[in-house]
Amino acid sequence: HRTNYYDAAMLQAVQSGCTQVLLLGSGLDTRAWRLPLGEGVTVFEVDVACAHEFKRERLAEIEQEQPIRDGTTESHAKKLAHLRGAKCKRVEVDADLSEARWGRLVADAGFDMERPAFILAEGLLMYLPDKDVTEGLFKQVRGLMAPGSWFMGCAFVSGLV
Repeated sequence: HRTNYYDAAMLQAVQSGCTQVLLLGSGLDTRAWRLPLGEGVTVFEVDVACAHEFKRERLAEIEQEQPIRDGTTESHAKKLAHLRGAKCKRVEVDADLSEARWGRLVADAGFDMERPAFILAEGLLMYLPDKDVTEGLFKQVRGLMAPGSWFMGCAFVSGLV
């Protein structure tokens, strides 16, 4: 349900004028293919280099897969349609979100801090190693947010202050 909620919010943000999507800790996220984001939208996928490499390898494997004759042909066709159907621009940003320089790397990759963006930290915050790293991440996010930007994320908390 969480993914559907974020998908709907992202589409609403794009419809309201956000032309940039910033996925923090993007991992194997497929929104650039799954969602009708359009040609005017750029999706910045931020994660460590080995995560991007793994994703590229997996995507290449899907391209090479042969449909199995046990009824999965339709599933295979859907996977390939998603891979070939992305209309938005997708930009991989190799960055460790626990390091202070990730915001600069995003800007260097073409992210425009003057334009509104939808920024998503799905399944990320609870894995940050400590309070200082979490606060640093939020400071970087705040610096990237132009008026009209959205930020969404989730976290598990053990208590409220």
